[in-house]
Formats: sequence, structure tokens, C-alpha cells
Amino acid sequence: LFGSNPKYRYLPLWSVSGKWIMNNEGFLRDVEVIDNLALRASYGLRGNIVEECSPQLIASALPPNSFTSLMEMEIIQAPNPDLKWETTSSVNVGLELNMFENRLALDVDYYRDYGRNLIAYKQVSAVSGFLNKSVNYADIRNQGVDIALSGTIIKTKNVSWQSSLNLGYVKNKVTKCYITPQASSLVQSIYTPGEVMVGYPSNGMFSFRFACLDENGKPMFYDKDNNKLGYEDANFASAVYSNLDNLKYEGPRDPVLTGGFNNIVKYKNLIFSALFAFGLKNVVRLPDVAFDTYPRADENMNTSILNRWQKPGDKAQFKNIANSTSTPMSSRFVQKDNSLSLEALRIGYEFSPELVHKWGLGSLRLNAYMNDIFRLSTIKMERGTSYPFARSVSFAISLTL
Repeated sequence: LFGSNPKYRYLPLWSVSGKWIMNNEGFLRDVEVIDNLALRASYGLRGNIVEECSPQLIASALPPNSFTSLMEMEIIQAPNPDLKWETTSSVNVGLELNMFENRLALDVDYYRDYGRNLIAYKQVSAVSGFLNKSVNYADIRNQGVDIALSGTIIKTKNVSWQSSLNLGYVKNKVTKCYITPQASSLVQSIYTPGEVMVGYPSNGMFSFRFACLDENGKPMFYDKDNNKLGYEDANFASAVYSNLDNLKYEGPRDPVLTGGFNNIVKYKNLIFSALFAFGLKNVVRLPDVAFDTYPRADENMNTSILNRWQKPGDKAQFKNIANSTSTPMSSRFVQKDNSLSLEALRIGYEFSPELVHKWGLGSLRLNAYMNDIFRLSTIKMERGTSYPFARSVSFAISLTL
């Protein structure tokens, strides 16, 4: 039983879909270049529950108390009778098109999802006797378009070239919020489940509004009335750190538009493939350039450290490095991230069956792979040892007997 409140106990789940194969109609039956043309649509309601939750208090029996000999129980989970179903109503409309003996294929989908009473595991007041529990935190509307285009550009006896392009556009918006978000969570670089603001994307990033560096190289921030405040001000925490009205919306953490472009070229037994990917219209916070402390003697630093405050009168981007106070999640460290990368390259060779059979083998293939070949971005970042800057090369031999 999910929830003991009768209003939230039951939920009918259903869906309906249909497809119109248009090329079977009389007005398209004689169009030879079209192999398949279809429209499809669906609508449905799906739901989700948290199996770990119960409307009743869950406790576990313990051995009798060694001093009082009374029975004891350990509370495992708080009762949660008013937790509602998490529901999503979905609309999807799609187009399928295949042409020229299936050498060209196009698939377009538009979708709109409306999630209500979404569930997250959140901190609650300790007065309840528990630190966390599952709650319904928001209603969120998602909509977007997915496009897949593929085709065989060249197809001869010895040469073939296949290409595919995938595009995805998605936007979401929080339409209703059932809990009060925390400013400290909204400014994080990574989305904190359940921490959202009405009217903004669920994955939106916010920042404290940076004003300037004072005469001692200490950062100053605006309050909601555009007064400049520093760490030493008595009302700094309440006016800057915990004031939701004072936050600056930066943009979505995840790309709004994403895509990939894949090419596979074959010449006789030689195979070459390349995969490109891109992401547009998201923001990234760069904490590595905050320079909160002096670098160690054996530590490399970003060259941006040269643009730090050093003496009164300096017009610098970064604070006095002698100031060891932790830097807040400031708007000056947020940048727009539009990127294009060559994700993977592959070169392979497949030996002819006649040759490998002479060697007593069923098949033999040689492959060389390279990942993260290059990355172009509006953000200048140094190549390091972790994704997406960790270039790797590998070789493989595949054979069957």
C-alpha cells in the first residue's frame, strides 16, 4: 500500500498510441522513391512510487535492555502517509521517412512530458526525529525534439560511405514547487535532487552576484538592493548566502542542444569511422580558477593566477591570494560552454575469407581506436588526465576459429 491517505492511494495508469502508414494510401502507392512514410502519436500517463516508503512506522525489535529488561525497538523508517504518486503525462508525435531503397532515413519526434509531484529524498527538520525522507517536491514540464537522419552516400562494389546525424533539443521548466529550495544547493555546479526554483529549468545554475574587489583585494557581493557587502559585514550571511531573491540565474547546467555526426567509410577490406559530438547553450562553473590558497611548491597552476589582485589600485579578476577565506559560488567563474569534439576514430582491416581459411581461421580483424582526439570549446581548459581530456589509443585483434 502506497500512502494511507485515500486521496493519494490509487492511480490509474494507461496509454494509447496509433500509427498511420501513409505510403499504403492510394495517393502515395505509386511514388517509387518513398519506401516508408508514417506518422505516429501516443499519449499516456505513467507513475512511479518509492518502494522503500510506507504509510506506517517501520521498526525493528531489539534484545531486552540490559538494565531495565524492557523490550526495545529501533525505528528504521518514518511514516509517510501523505506521499503522492509521482506521475508523468506524455505526448509524443513522430514522423518516419525512408527513401531511395532505404538509402535515406529520417526520424523526427516531438515530445512533451509533464511530471507532477516528483519525488526526491530530502533533508527534513530534525524536530521530526528523522534527518531525511522522500517528499513530493515539484511539477516540471519537459519538451523537446529528437531528429535522426542517416543515409548511404556512396555504395559501389568496393566503396561505401554511410553517415548519420542525431540532434536533440530539450527544455524544461519548473511550474510548481512544494518545498523551499536552499540557496547553497542552487549555486552548486552539480544538480542537487529536489532543489529547484519555480519558473526556471530543473537543472538551472544560480550564483551569488559578484560586485568587485575592495581596496584589500577581498571580494564584494551585491545584496538584493545592490548594496556591496563583504565577508566582514554582519548581515553578509543573511543578505547574500541565504537570500533566494538575491541569486543570479546563469543558465542550464546541461546542453539545450546536443548532437552527434558519425561517418563509416569502407574501401574493400579497410574500414574507417569517425564520431563527432557537440553540445550548446549550457553553463559551467570553473572552481579551479578561484585561487583560494597559495599553490604548493610542487603544484601547477592555471595561468589565470597572473590576473590576481596584488596591490591597492589593481583592477584584477581574482582576489588577493593571501586571503584564505573560501570563495563563494560567484557569478564571475561561470562561463557559457559550447563545444565540438571528435569523440572516436577507428581504423580496421578485415582479412578476406579465402586467406584466413588457409590459416585455419574463421575470420580475422585488426582494429585501432583513438578516443577524445580533439575538443573545441568556448571555454579554454587545459588537457588533463580525466574526461573529457584523457586521450587514449588502443589496438585489438579479433579472430574466430
